[in-house]
Amino acid sequence: MKEFGFTPSDLQANKAGRLSARQQEVVSAFLLGAHKRLQLAAAVGGFSPLVVVGLVYLLEPTGFEQSIPYLLPAYALYLLILGIALFRGSRLNQVLAKGRVQTVSGSPALSTAKVRRWTAYYAEIGGVRFQLQSNQFQALQKHRQYRVHYLPYPPTHWILSLEEK
Repeated sequence: MKEFGFTPSDLQANKAGRLSARQQEVVSAFLLGAHKRLQLAAAVGGFSPLVVVGLVYLLEPTGFEQSIPYLLPAYALYLLILGIALFRGSRLNQVLAKGRVQTVSGSPALSTAKVRRWTAYYAEIGGVRFQLQSNQFQALQKHRQYRVHYLPYPPTHWILSLEEK
């Protein structure tokens, strides 16, 4: 199915439970970008509260000492939340980096979700939910059986290739 952008060699590799060389390059490029985004988020997220503390000091230097008991726990909580988000992103990338191709079969349960002016398209096949592009959504037919090869990447996973059964 051309809407999903896979090649016959991709499908052949996926049937054997592995990524094709082309797919490995795509995943590697994504992971490199994801790693850079995580580093940027850690740097910006870690230092941005310090800017707020500096502004508090500049605006009210005489009362700054009284605000420290409130600022420190707030900063610690903020760093904890940031750390959890960064850890979760890192774990998702580790799952993707393993490159474990999984396969599921069944008829798609198609659904959409409207978010302001944007529409999200979903297909659930064999209990696994995939987010699709509009043309991919339109290409799937709910009364047909498909075998989908994908990489786990919750919540909506990466479709590598698929075939009609």
